[in-house]
Amino acid sequence: MQRKLNLGAGHVDLPKNEGWVNLDCNDWPHVDVQAYIPPIPLEDESFDHILASHFIEHIAADKKIDLFNECWRILKPGGDMLVYVPYARSDWAIADPTHVSFWVPESFQYFTQQMAYLRYGINIWSSADAFLQDNGWVVEARLVK
Repeated sequence: MQRKLNLGAGHVDLPKNEGWVNLDCNDWPHVDVQAYIPPIPLEDESFDHILASHFIEHIAADKKIDLFNECWRILKPGGDMLVYVPYARSDWAIADPTHVSFWVPESFQYFTQQMAYLRYGINIWSSADAFLQDNGWVVEARLVK
């Protein structure tokens, strides 16, 4: 069975019998790992899939690269990370006072070879595809290690 991480699980309890590990900073009953991240207190190359749904926009701008590097570290080669974030140009993104970083589809290019020449200390993902969904309110991105 594949191991899957629900990063920033919040109130969403994904089933353990399907390989999900729920990580959150809050001590909800369904949370398996309670941690403020980054860093992520999990072993290198121990997961096949990461889901980060409406979580990353709550990570401070100066911690974004650290978080993505940590996700890259815990994913197995060929593993993927699925991200959903509010589109930066939407009211929803800026209205929530807990949103501290903002994303557009092009943001995810910085984690690939395409932008590696900038040398921001980013672990390079083999691919990153991102697009708008939900009538332009949400960015969906899939990164592959």
